[in-house]
Amino acid sequence: MQEMTKDEQIAVMQAKIDEMTSAIFAKDRKIEELRKATADRNALEQECIQLRADKKRLRETKREACEALRAKEKELSKLSTLYGDKCFTIWQLRTQMAEDKEWYNRPWYKKLAWEVKLMFS
Repeated sequence: MQEMTKDEQIAVMQAKIDEMTSAIFAKDRKIEELRKATADRNALEQECIQLRADKKRLRETKREACEALRAKEKELSKLSTLYGDKCFTIWQLRTQMAEDKEWYNRPWYKKLAWEVKLMFS
């Protein structure tokens, strides 16, 4: 086997050094990619936590809105019944007024007039 000259040995060593340097830079790039991926994952985890909190808050808001809507529906139902009763009372008044020419002197008229006044006050 022939011995290499000093220049050849230096060239071989320089090639090995260049190869190792390239490998180091490749590893550094891989480390940076992993750091970036880790940071992205952490950001996504934080976003996921925030989205879960938002979802919980929206469910609570929806529940409160549904409860308020049910309460309003009950109130509306009561008012509808009351209004229907009052409309029927007004219809009765008109019927009785048509039948009785002295309606304004009758006690039922005074009572009914009071109820109508209360209804619209």
